[in-house]
Amino acid sequence: MSNLFAQDALVVPFENLRMSDVEAVGGKNASLGEMISQLPTGPQGVRVPTGFATTAHAFRVFLAHDGLHKKINTVLDALDTDDVRALAVAGSQIRALVEAQPFPADFEKAVRDSFATLSAGNTQASFAVRSSATAEDLPDASFAGQQETFLNVVGIEDVLHKMKEVFASLYNDRAISYRVHKGFAHADVALSAGESISDLLNQLKEKVVAAKDGSLKTQSRQLLDNDFKALLRALSSQVSNAAFDGGNLLNGSLTSGIQFLANADASSFVTLTAKDLSLGGTIIELALSDSLLTLTGATQALTRLDDSITQLNAALGSIGAQAKQIEAHNGFVSKLMDTLESGIGNLVDADLAKESARLQALQVQQQLGAQSLSIANQAPQALLSLFR
Repeated sequence: MSNLFAQDALVVPFENLRMSDVEAVGGKNASLGEMISQLPTGPQGVRVPTGFATTAHAFRVFLAHDGLHKKINTVLDALDTDDVRALAVAGSQIRALVEAQPFPADFEKAVRDSFATLSAGNTQASFAVRSSATAEDLPDASFAGQQETFLNVVGIEDVLHKMKEVFASLYNDRAISYRVHKGFAHADVALSAGESISDLLNQLKEKVVAAKDGSLKTQSRQLLDNDFKALLRALSSQVSNAAFDGGNLLNGSLTSGIQFLANADASSFVTLTAKDLSLGGTIIELALSDSLLTLTGATQALTRLDDSITQLNAALGSIGAQAKQIEAHNGFVSKLMDTLESGIGNLVDADLAKESARLQALQVQQQLGAQSLSIANQAPQALLSLFR
């Protein structure tokens, strides 16, 4: 993450965004910020419209406000996504909850202030309100195009309303159904974030190794320390944003991990174990207080960093193994469902064939009975004719 805004910022102008801020504001917003800051402007330059982005942190604050996330999870926990009608009802309920939820006061104020600056008093100016997801494209899934986009939005009240509709679209029927395999979703997000953290640790090691040079001048060491601290903040941001459907396996908030049913009678579970990758923890031993301003500090940081890399690799290996277990179990369940459906189909076909044969037999009996009755009715007439 760039150093142009605070980690707990709720709203950030595009001018302060860079491509390194995808985890905080999503790919679209980060790309717009990168273009505004890096492309030439003026008559011969590229005209990129400005604006502001609400952050992933702001969305989590909104969900936590008045326990909205708990209300949403209550609906989702009871949902059978294979039931199309139930899915439609649940999606509608959740979207209604989101749209009815008031914004936290500080969040709404930040949006109103940013809009006032952006609109510059032009009450007729129109704007676009778009989604910009922080995890639209995972290795085995893509969430792109599932959320709403609104054009020609005029006025702050309409902007605030459309923002809620964008938030609510995270729970449209298609999006909910797409995320039905939460085991995959949680594992993929955790592994994706974990891989990013692993990359950051390697970058940190480059800075720390360079800082162990005893001949470094004060200014050079200060620059290394600045880069070191920026990477630590980026690592912390990666951990905070490794959330999916309200669960984060990497920030220590889930002490017992996440369990998924492994059989029909709910007596067996597959567990995805949580790993706390927060700074200063048992896995990532580095902390924001670490410094490279002295040779001693660099030496101590290198020791903790080497331990952190070893422990992180073990943690990611564990999550990966559990993800494979869930994948294998889901594959088994899928094949079992196919077999059951095929078996039921065969039974139905067999029953239909049996009933068809029975019906044909009854029809033959009916025809024979009718013929017998006809013959019986004709017999007395034949006997009487003999005495005429």
